[in-house]
Amino acid sequence: MTRTIFEKIPFPLNYKLYMFNVTNKDEVLAGGKPILQEIGPYYFEEYIDKFDIVDNKDEDTIVYEFRKTYQYKPEKNGPGLTGEEIVTVANPLLLSVILAINTDRPDLLSFIHKAANGVLHNPQDIFYTGRLWDLLYDGIVLDCSSDQFEVTAACSEFDSGDYGEIRRINDTAFLFSMFGNTNGSSTGRYKAFRGKKNIMDVGQVLEYNGISEMDAWYEDECNQVSGTDGTIFPPFQQKQDGFTIYIPQMCRGMTAEYQQSSKFSGIKTNRYTMSFDVSKYGSPNCYCRNEDSCPPEGILDLFPCVGTTIAISLPHFYKVDPAVGERLIGLNPDPEKHEFYLDFYQLAGAPVSAMPRVQVNFEVVPIEEIPYMKDLQPMYLPLLWLEDGVDMPKKFINMLKYQLILALKFQKLMQYGCIIGGIIGLIMGGIAGYIQTEKWSDHPSKSVINRCDE
Repeated sequence: MTRTIFEKIPFPLNYKLYMFNVTNKDEVLAGGKPILQEIGPYYFEEYIDKFDIVDNKDEDTIVYEFRKTYQYKPEKNGPGLTGEEIVTVANPLLLSVILAINTDRPDLLSFIHKAANGVLHNPQDIFYTGRLWDLLYDGIVLDCSSDQFEVTAACSEFDSGDYGEIRRINDTAFLFSMFGNTNGSSTGRYKAFRGKKNIMDVGQVLEYNGISEMDAWYEDECNQVSGTDGTIFPPFQQKQDGFTIYIPQMCRGMTAEYQQSSKFSGIKTNRYTMSFDVSKYGSPNCYCRNEDSCPPEGILDLFPCVGTTIAISLPHFYKVDPAVGERLIGLNPDPEKHEFYLDFYQLAGAPVSAMPRVQVNFEVVPIEEIPYMKDLQPMYLPLLWLEDGVDMPKKFINMLKYQLILALKFQKLMQYGCIIGGIIGLIMGGIAGYIQTEKWSDHPSKSVINRCDE
């Protein structure tokens, strides 16, 4: 049964998307604080399955492609939201490229500025202003019709196949969307232990896309592929041990830590939470870009992983250094809405309620060579946040209750029954022995023997 569920989760996850609309972009360009308006949720059902599965009995391993497919459910959106909204949000394509070049190859800023002007028709700021669904799914056209060298060089890079968000639509144009081009495609090929030889190894990832050790971070211990893929966990773990999920998009395993006992639908569980704080590893550590560039508390800098200054945090900068949020207006961190948590039934290694939440931010800095970026204040500018959670459906909760928990209780009751029965048996045996002895002492033959002895 576990194997079947592992190959295809038989119920959808609730995938909610929230965007951060910037309502004062002119003031931001002049160095002011962004005023953010949260728009959402936009609701999707997320289906997870594995395919192209290969078992190796000798190694006790399994190799598979991991796939996520999203189905949009507009009727479950926030009030009045359709996807047709006109928004002003951080431009993910423009900012990704410019900030990456500024960090890695600042001498190429003039080159990339000319390329962006040609492909995006002379952008005037760092924001995308337009129909939200074009940015998310339908796509934004990238014009490659110019024969300008900078444009042709950028477009040949688009054509390399390294960017899943970009696809060619004709001889002179590509289409960029954040999610539309990757929906339903494999997120990578995993190799993991099956756990038939050692149950504590079940689901532990050994390789991702054929690699067992990454080269994103500058210390070996941080580059190890570790944890499960997040859809299966070993049973019988001690609650203080926590558990690790390997997240390839972050080039690392993230560890959830025990917080407190909890309860879900009548089942006693343990609650685990996760944050993106790297300061607990010391400073500097292998999750710092260098000795002089450790992220603030609660922030994970993904530049070593993805090659651009994207930073991950909990939504609304919950559990993040307060100085980060002070550069923005409109954020309201709330543990009820923004905590990343999982409620686990420890014995079975089963998450019965999970609420992973994550926010995507750009580490924005002023750049003199780009006219519309020279006056910006340094800040972490939020783009969106995601909630990818699920409460285990009642059918599976009942299976857990009545096929596992109740059976274990019955087994324990039988054990107690055997112990009590054994004790009662000993007592009854003692009583019976005593009665027999008394009867023997009163038996007539005993007096005859006594007289013979005399």
